[in-house]
Amino acid sequence: MPRRPSETECDNKKRISHNGTRLPDPIREGEVFTDSSQKQWRIGRSIGVGGFGEIYLASDNTAKPVGPDTPSVIKVEPHQNGPLFVEMNFYVRSAKPSLIEEWKQQKGLTHLGVSPYHGSGSHVYLGERYRFIVIERFGPDLNKLFLQSNRRFHLKTVLYLGIQIVSVVMYTLLAPFYWEGGGFTLLVSVVLTLLLVTVVLTLLLVTVVLTLLLVSVVLTLLLVIVVLTLLLVTVVLTLLLVTVVLTLLLVTVVLTLLLVTVVLTLLLVTVVLTLLLVTVVLTLLLVTAVLTLLLVSVLTLAVHTREGVSGRSSVVFPRGPSQHTNGKVKLGMFCSQLDALEYIHSKGYCHADIKGSNLLLGHRKGAEHQVHLLDFGLAIRFAKNGRHVEFWQDERRAHDGTLEFTSRDAHHGAHSRRGDLETLGYNLLQWLCGRLPWEDAATIVDPEYVHLQKKTFMNNIPQLMRRCFPHSQFPGEV
Repeated sequence: MPRRPSETECDNKKRISHNGTRLPDPIREGEVFTDSSQKQWRIGRSIGVGGFGEIYLASDNTAKPVGPDTPSVIKVEPHQNGPLFVEMNFYVRSAKPSLIEEWKQQKGLTHLGVSPYHGSGSHVYLGERYRFIVIERFGPDLNKLFLQSNRRFHLKTVLYLGIQIVSVVMYTLLAPFYWEGGGFTLLVSVVLTLLLVTVVLTLLLVTVVLTLLLVSVVLTLLLVIVVLTLLLVTVVLTLLLVTVVLTLLLVTVVLTLLLVTVVLTLLLVTVVLTLLLVTVVLTLLLVTAVLTLLLVSVLTLAVHTREGVSGRSSVVFPRGPSQHTNGKVKLGMFCSQLDALEYIHSKGYCHADIKGSNLLLGHRKGAEHQVHLLDFGLAIRFAKNGRHVEFWQDERRAHDGTLEFTSRDAHHGAHSRRGDLETLGYNLLQWLCGRLPWEDAATIVDPEYVHLQKKTFMNNIPQLMRRCFPHSQFPGEV
C-alpha cells in the first residue's frame, strides 16, 4: 500500500496512481453524499490521493461550504475497486463508536487508536458509481516523524515496545476466550463452569457407587435368606425321611446358590472399585484443567495490569523535528498503536499492512499527539462467528502489503496475527537502525528476493543485527 501523501490540493491532471490503478475523476466541492443511514455529507476540497482513491474534507452541515477545520473526511474510490469495500466492512463490523467506547472502559484507556465509524455508502457522480466511507480527520503520519528524526528512533522506545508486545501475544493466544463486552468474564465463566461440572460429576458418581453398594447388600441378603430357607427345607425333608436322592439334589442346589452368591458379590465389588477409580481419575483431570485455566487467567491478568499498560493516553510532542528522537516522548505514542492492534485482533481481523505511513497523529485540538492505525484495505478476517478459519496459503494474495515490511507468512498469501506482529517488528527494527537490509530490493520491487532475504536473516539473527548496525555495536537488549 502506498504512503499517505501530504495534505495538499490534488493535481487533477494525474488520474493514474503510482501503482498503475485508475483514480476516480475529481469530485467538485459542494457535492452532497448520502450514506446508508440516510445522513448527508457535503464534500470539500481534496486533501490527498492514495493508491486506489481520493480523500476529501467533509461536513455533515450541508447548508454551507466545508471549512478548513472540519473534523471529518470522506474517502472515495471507484465502485469496482476492492480495498475500500474491505475497509468499509471492517469499520461497519468492528469500529462502531459504542464498541470502541466499551473496549476503552474495559481496558481502562482514555484513547484507542482506531477511528470510529461515521458512515459509508455509494454515490453516483457524472454517471459513475463510487464507494465512500466517512471517518475522522487526521494529521501527519509516523513515517514523516521518522524522516524528520534522521531515520532514527530512540532505543528506549523500542525496548518499551518489546515489553508491551507481551500483552498482545498473550491476548492473541487467549483470544477464543474473549467476547466483545466481557473481556475476562468469559474465561472466568469457563473456570466456574468446569468447577460446577466437577462437583456434579463427583456427586453423580458417588450416588451411583452408593446405589450399587446398596443393591449388592440387598442381593446378598436375599440370597442368604434363600440359602437359609433351602437349608431349613433340607433339614425338614431329611427329618421326614425323604429319599437320599432328594437330599443330595437339595444340597447341590444350596451349594450352587452359595457359589452364585460369591460370584455376584465379587462382580459387584469389582464394579464398585472400578467406579471409585474412575471417579478419582476424572476428578483429578478436571481439577488439573481448572487449575491450569486459573493459572493462565492469573498470568494474563498480570501481564495486562503491569506498569504502563492501562490508563495511558498521550504524550506531548515537542515543537522541533530534531527533538523527536527523545525516547520518553514516544512511549505513550507507541503503546497506543499496540492497543489498537490488540483491539483489531480481538475483533477477528489482522491488519496486514502496518507501517509508519498508516500510523497517523490526531488532527483535532488536544489529540495532535495521539496515534491511530488506519487503512484497512488489506485487512483479513481470521475468525468468523467466533471460530478461527483454516490457515492456508493463497498465492493470489502473495506479497500483499508494503514489501519491506511484509511478513514471511504474507509472502505466501497467508496473513495472520503473528504476521501483524512480525510486520510490526520490522517497523521497530527500521525505526531503531534506520534501514532494513532488504529495503533496496523492495525499492526495485523484487518480492521473491525480499522474501528470501527475510528468511535468511530470520534464521541468523546475529547476522541481521550486524547488517542493521554495521558501524556500531547493536544494542544487547535487541
